[in-house]
Amino acid sequence: MGLLLCTVGFMPIQALFVSQPSLGYLVAALVFVTGGLVCMWWCYSGVKERYVEITPDHHKPGILKSFCAIFRNPPLLVLCIANLCTLAAFNIKLAIQVYYTQYVLNDLHLLSWMGFFSMGCILVGVFLVPGAVKRFGKKPVYLGGLALWAVGDVLNFFWGPAPCCSCCFPAWPFLVPHL
Repeated sequence: MGLLLCTVGFMPIQALFVSQPSLGYLVAALVFVTGGLVCMWWCYSGVKERYVEITPDHHKPGILKSFCAIFRNPPLLVLCIANLCTLAAFNIKLAIQVYYTQYVLNDLHLLSWMGFFSMGCILVGVFLVPGAVKRFGKKPVYLGGLALWAVGDVLNFFWGPAPCCSCCFPAWPFLVPHL
């Protein structure tokens, strides 16, 4: 929910500083950083941690053992690499959207709408995934989400320069989030 608020609210705050856009980015970032810190403080202010370690003395897990366990399990390794690549692509796409809306569409205000549709579809997808996994299984849902992402990117490539289409097509890949 926080990512949705940041995506939709960042550019309108930045746009208030027409004469100094770089100051607008700084102020918008500071507003959301301050809000995030206040919310985190509020959430954790009443938490009392009770930590009891019940691991046996002979069991000493280490980071090296954990990495070895991943490399000994090829399906888990492939899933880790796939998630790493798709999350990297998602973050790169978010960064490129600023350039895309500013220089291709010539309307920076569309960035908030693109973010709204993207994050909204992620929220819808989060609620749809458990039912889809029960009905189709984990692997088909994961591969279907990747295929949906690819179809959305291809549609955006061909019809992206039209402003009405560029708000909707980037959202299509987020209908089924990654497991």
